[in-house]
Amino acid sequence: MKKAFTIAKMTLLVTLRKGTLWAIGLVVALFSTAAFHMARSDGDLANELEIRINYSYGLTYSILSLIIIALACFTVRSQLDAKNLHMVTSMPLERKWIFAGQAIALVIISFIAELILVGSVFTNCWFFSKGYSQDQQTVALEKYFKTRREVKPFYVKKRQVALDYAKDKNMDVSSLNPTEWYNLYHDALRQETLIGPSESKSWKFDLNDIPMDGEFVNLLYKFQRGKKRSTIKGFFELTAPGYNVYFKKEIEAHQYAKGALEIPISYIPDNGRFEVKFTNQGDTSVVVNRSGLIFSYQKGSLMENINKCFLSQLFHLSVSSLVGLCAGIGLTFSVSSFMVIMLYLISTGQPVFQSVMNDYEFTHNPTFMDGVINNIMSIAIWLTKGLQSPDVAMNMSAGLNIGWDYLLQGWLPAVAIYGALAFIIGSLMLTAKELDKIQT
Repeated sequence: MKKAFTIAKMTLLVTLRKGTLWAIGLVVALFSTAAFHMARSDGDLANELEIRINYSYGLTYSILSLIIIALACFTVRSQLDAKNLHMVTSMPLERKWIFAGQAIALVIISFIAELILVGSVFTNCWFFSKGYSQDQQTVALEKYFKTRREVKPFYVKKRQVALDYAKDKNMDVSSLNPTEWYNLYHDALRQETLIGPSESKSWKFDLNDIPMDGEFVNLLYKFQRGKKRSTIKGFFELTAPGYNVYFKKEIEAHQYAKGALEIPISYIPDNGRFEVKFTNQGDTSVVVNRSGLIFSYQKGSLMENINKCFLSQLFHLSVSSLVGLCAGIGLTFSVSSFMVIMLYLISTGQPVFQSVMNDYEFTHNPTFMDGVINNIMSIAIWLTKGLQSPDVAMNMSAGLNIGWDYLLQGWLPAVAIYGALAFIIGSLMLTAKELDKIQT
């Protein structure tokens, strides 16, 4: 390992002498500042900071990822073309330590660049906040220093909603033609969100853990009325099996406007699982979309969010460096940079591929080959996440707690496997190259 750190030190010194590290820091600081001040919101400090942090942090990190990828490709390729690695390998030194040393140097550069990015964003926030009153600054600080967690209700897949709807109607789905299935599908989704006069609808929630901070949890709701614009009246009830505490609250809400209902934490069961029911007391139907009901409660802190952002993005930049090094060993600088950048862009489009996958599942009567294609597409979608940056900028800007469950289960596995494969393949490729003699 000492040999790897020696190679890393040499690589860092070369980067410093060429001014590359200073250039990266300057680009990150300037771009984040420009993006921060170009973004606009409604003038409210908390909303302004949310939009500006999201744009500045998210866009600058994407630029930084591309820079690190290009730097990784250039670092190893330039040393191969200049025969520098040929001289290094003339000594008894295992190639894996050379590859590891290059990777360590790039990780250190990524660490410094990430520090500059975080520092730049928060410096811009500090100076921007000075133009607002003390009360507005206090509200904004409350939003970010005490982060919150948002939980949506449990929903089955839309296709299953249509199948259950057909079962209730005693309809044979396999006998439907595509047009009939399409109509059934949308009727089912419409009925799922519709609450008629004097009717009720229930949603199941699982908070996973007990919110220990704060005295209340907030039920955020947004209604849409089916026929006319008027006030929506009704009441919410919160119940849980085997839990003898019962909560009920009447509300009046305007359609398309967000509302919030404070529920004392004493009404939440210890396991965090409960059911919420809304009864419509109006004379017309109302609509509650899948994003129209959310539970929010205080969890975590600003420093916890910063640590999660920093660690996850540093790990992503490290994996991007490994992939760039691996490509740079076997390909020219231009080809390797283009290939890895395209892989990165494909990974950012993973939600689009997932949407296509959801549309593919739309068919009501899948065949065996549909199942095979479905599994292949699922694997491909998972693999595209290998260079996907962690989706933390939006949570950070909105003051939402970044969940470990997302980082460790939804994001980390694919990225870690990508990095491990890049290190193994890169080491093998470097070992296979004839570098022991300086060739002329």
